[in-house]
Amino acid sequence: MYKRLIGVLLSLTVLFCSVGCSDYTRLEYKSYELKNLSGFSVAQGVATAQMQANIEIANPTSSRFRLKDFNAVLHKTSGKDFAEVTLDDVAAIEPHSDGFVPVVVNVTVFNPMAAIFSAFDPSQLTADIEMKVSSGMATKRLRYKDVPLDELLGRLSATNAR
Repeated sequence: MYKRLIGVLLSLTVLFCSVGCSDYTRLEYKSYELKNLSGFSVAQGVATAQMQANIEIANPTSSRFRLKDFNAVLHKTSGKDFAEVTLDDVAAIEPHSDGFVPVVVNVTVFNPMAAIFSAFDPSQLTADIEMKVSSGMATKRLRYKDVPLDELLGRLSATNAR
């Protein structure tokens, strides 16, 4: 359950990065692989961890894309926060590249015991996403509110998680 959720959120990082950049239609998301989970802790009913992953993406353009200040909060339809994912450092997609982009994200799961004992139902979750995307000298702040997670999963249905 958590592997798929984190994979989806990592994929969203790249997907939404591409939305605000001039050559975004030419970026091709391929897959992701989770590399490492560290710093796992549970305190006061909140679970936190840091994840290292690689996102496979092709960038045939001459533009270098940089994603920074990424923050995604997942909400249950009941209005309660479910999880938060933040990018630890700037992620860069190099021009004329076809390979893996390393990312490190900090993950917080609110009320992890309830999450463990309930079925993962993406139709019951929405995401609020904020980030800064830059290409060349231009930087754009992107904000998305109440994005249905099941729709995002549908867009990423070709995901090849490793």
